[in-house]
Amino acid sequence: MADVSSPQCGGGNEFDGRLGLRIGAIFIILATSAFGTFFPLVAKRFPGLRIPNFIFEFAKYFGSGVIVATAFIHLLTPGFEELGDECLPSAWQQYPYAAAFAMVSMFGVFFVELFALRYADIACEKPIMDGHSHPHVHEHGHDHGHSHSHSHTPIPLGDTSAHFHHALEHDHHHQGDAIMPAALDPSTGPIDPAVAEKAAQKDYEAQPVWRESDSTATTVSPFDAQMLGVLILEFGVIFHSAVIGLTLAVTGAEFVTLFVVIIFHQTFEGLGLGARLANVSWPHKSLRPWFLAAGYAITTPIAIAVGLGVRTTYDPNSQTALLVSGILDSTAAGILLYTGLVELLAHEFLFDPVTRGMELKKLLYCITCVISGAALMALLGRWA
Repeated sequence: MADVSSPQCGGGNEFDGRLGLRIGAIFIILATSAFGTFFPLVAKRFPGLRIPNFIFEFAKYFGSGVIVATAFIHLLTPGFEELGDECLPSAWQQYPYAAAFAMVSMFGVFFVELFALRYADIACEKPIMDGHSHPHVHEHGHDHGHSHSHSHTPIPLGDTSAHFHHALEHDHHHQGDAIMPAALDPSTGPIDPAVAEKAAQKDYEAQPVWRESDSTATTVSPFDAQMLGVLILEFGVIFHSAVIGLTLAVTGAEFVTLFVVIIFHQTFEGLGLGARLANVSWPHKSLRPWFLAAGYAITTPIAIAVGLGVRTTYDPNSQTALLVSGILDSTAAGILLYTGLVELLAHEFLFDPVTRGMELKKLLYCITCVISGAALMALLGRWA
């Protein structure tokens, strides 16, 4: 008598025909993925379209929420299910391997980014910032007849007076023996608040650490960090896109439901990636963001085509498929968790003084966009 407690492992997939609809799904998902990814790029590249700025902000913050929810709901949870499946050897059920793979990939991304930026610092001959004061040498196109050095002291946000007086001192260092404008000289009478604010902002923007060097030296461009962050994000979402494409190709009775969910899924995820690509300071007329956007847009359609090609042999419930899919999902979850929480949310809200100091109403709008993206993507996890 058969052992009723034994799980039914393998045995093929649930493919039930409807080949024409599945082929059509390739082009529909290609179109929706491309729309979500290319829209922010097109809107930014062609300002003549007059896309309102709040649309860009919505796409950026909504996309951040989508990325975080994708990591938790669409990657880490399936990873636990696949790597804990009873069809796998019992050793896989005695340890939370999905969490382990996610943790390893998260630390892996962290170390890759850390040493890549360190290498960029060294390549630019920029000394590692250690929190101490650094020599400050200015070249104004004419000879002051002297050199000087000073360190920038961080000033608490919101302390306008401190910012202003620090700005006056900063301007004094910069101008050497030049005469301070009357509008900025407290001894001449009341100071125009608008001028004071402008001077404080100018001083704040000048606060990054300087170093003594020649006129050809440079510091690491923000582009290096932005580019690395985008590549890491794309790497994570492509893993997931390939897995869901294979799954959709061989799904049976639930094909239509899964198809509709994946359309929204790929559009939202593409919007998040596209907003990040549009936010990078690419060189003029660079084709790289377009290639990266296209890479995301074609991944799921290609995976669907591959799945249809192997529909007679591919078994999503086999041990090999469960292991490959579970490891890829868990690894991608760690990548997107790091990207979503560190690169996106932390850098945009915690480490950005502009965001922290913005009007409360606008800040709440940004937070609402993030929550909306996460909530909608989490809702889609009910079906896929």
